[in-house]
Amino acid sequence: MGKSVLLAYMVAVLCSGRELYRSVGDIGVKDATEVLEGMNYDREGGPVVVLAMSDRQLESLKYWYEFFVSEFQDNDLRDDLNFRRPEFMLAGNLREEWKIYRRKFSAILVDEAHDLPDSVARTLKELYEVNPFYLVAACDRHQQLRLTGINTPVIKGFDFSGKWTRLKHVYRNPVPVYIASLAIMFRWFADGGPKVI
Repeated sequence: MGKSVLLAYMVAVLCSGRELYRSVGDIGVKDATEVLEGMNYDREGGPVVVLAMSDRQLESLKYWYEFFVSEFQDNDLRDDLNFRRPEFMLAGNLREEWKIYRRKFSAILVDEAHDLPDSVARTLKELYEVNPFYLVAACDRHQQLRLTGINTPVIKGFDFSGKWTRLKHVYRNPVPVYIASLAIMFRWFADGGPKVI
């Protein structure tokens, strides 16, 4: 969940050219031009596309994107905020979309990249070779390594070496919840039978 929320925030930044900041308890919106230039991101290079493996994932990403849009709008004091509308697309439809329209993209963001089919990874590589774009992949690297091996790339054909950030917080199962669940499990399987309080 944490990586999908951060991915939706990244979409909002790429589509607006702004970023949120916190100062003395208040939230504000500031220009992100310096950050985007540091990433070599070309905002005029075409639409921003968000890929997910399922409709459910897309709906979640849309929800969080709209959440951030409202946060940006509520905290914009300059009143000159413009959002380019991103495109939310099922990963399986990317090849057909590209073959029909031969479109150029400024950024493609992939949620659950560890589940990305090889055919979609090949399409991404083909797209990139024709018109390079900014690529963001949110994945559960641990899950991918467990399933496919230590030397497996996040997305076949792309090298993310030194270009990744590991989340330091577990949002889905915070430590107190994890500890409590272990305690309940040990009570449940105790010799004297279930003792769940």
